Amino acid sequence: MDYTRCRTLAASCMRHHYEDNPMAQQPGGGTAPRLIKKYPNRRLYDTETSTYITLADLPLAEWNALLAVNLTGYFLCAQVFGRQMRERGDGGSLIHVASIAADHATPFSGAYSVAKAGVAMLSRQLAIEWAEDRIRSNAVHPGMIRTPLSQAFYDEPGATERRAAVIPSGRIGEPQDIADAVLFLASPRSAYVNGDAITVDGGYVRNVMSLIPRAGYGPAPGPRA
Repeated sequence: MDYTRCRTLAASCMRHHYEDNPMAQQPGGGTAPRLIKKYPNRRLYDTETSTYITLADLPLAEWNALLAVNLTGYFLCAQVFGRQMRERGDGGSLIHVASIAADHATPFSGAYSVAKAGVAMLSRQLAIEWAEDRIRSNAVHPGMIRTPLSQAFYDEPGATERRAAVIPSGRIGEPQDIADAVLFLASPRSAYVNGDAITVDGGYVRNVMSLIPRAGYGPAPGPRA
């Protein structure tokens, strides 16, 4: 595998994403101001494409817009790349970046969790249907990762420390953590991994039992410094 070429392509995709996506350039932009004014008493949740309200009040247009990007977009890309892989005849590897929200409902996130769950199932179905063409399909489920689009979550004083405190690894993830998992799934080292997912979250989703208060026990020990 040409890792230098992969990194160059990834950097190019990120650059075009930020240049072409005004919401990525302006945290809290997009539909957020309009929804906040329309629903001042509703809880809101920022995702990479918009700001959403409870499902009871979520406009159909907002639901469809998020699914179009976060699910249909994955499907269309898979069709295009899969067709090229089959024409080339030597197989390939599809890696879908989903989220821990695919398996854990995230309240007040609109269609986000639903879309990510769809991505996870899309990846599994592709793995079965295209295996005969030697095309593997796997997913990466990031946890809390600090990126330009999620930075707003960490701007509040103390937010980073509070989030890191519930992660067994004791820190917020970085984009490189996701890139390393993607490179593994794209490489021959994962040749027998198909239809699966790698959760990259520092152990966060496995930490639920330690968060349950228990009589006679103090707080669960945090990560070692």
